[in-house]
Amino acid sequence: MLKALEIEPTDSELRKPWQNLIAAPLKVQLRLAGFQVERAQTLEEIQRRPAAFGETFNTTRHWAHQERPDGRRSPVEVLGWVRGRAGAPERLQYLFGQVQFLRTVNS
Repeated sequence: MLKALEIEPTDSELRKPWQNLIAAPLKVQLRLAGFQVERAQTLEEIQRRPAAFGETFNTTRHWAHQERPDGRRSPVEVLGWVRGRAGAPERLQYLFGQVQFLRTVNS
């Protein structure tokens, strides 16, 4: 699928996880968002809480940025200008539709 999306994977060296600049922060976000979802009482809350968490996480001052000379302190201030490539909705639906509904929920 990466090839179809024109994404070139790169490998981190063994025992050097800091080379992957996205995995660690996403794992932290996943754990914290998961905690929020577990506290949800309704389906609406389950759908809303991860987005609300993401907004808070990305707009809150982060310790890692506290000494930046440009005064940017939150992830959105630091990376707000970064944009990915837009994909045609039909193409994305085709590619992700193949794996989107693999889960089965039953009683």
